[in-house]
Amino acid sequence: MRSSRLALPYVHIPVTSETKADAEARQIRLLHDYRIDTIVLARYMQILSPAFVAEFPGRIINIHTRSCRRLSAPGHTSGRMSAASN
Repeated sequence: MRSSRLALPYVHIPVTSETKADAEARQIRLLHDYRIDTIVLARYMQILSPAFVAEFPGRIINIHTRSCRRLSAPGHTSGRMSAASN
């Protein structure tokens, strides 16, 4: 489902090497403003700063793109997915 059908807010924050610190600060503010419990990174191709990670201890899940491709293959079950992500 698309976010528009669910009436979910969508925010695009461009990140470059020059704007990374400001972009992370804006992301942190938005995540706190929306009271987000868990952050799931899927195909997020940026390295998070230690300050960002410290802001959300134990609440960030990273789904590696290679794991996504492998786990979407026929025959993979959710049990295998959790084992593969460890």
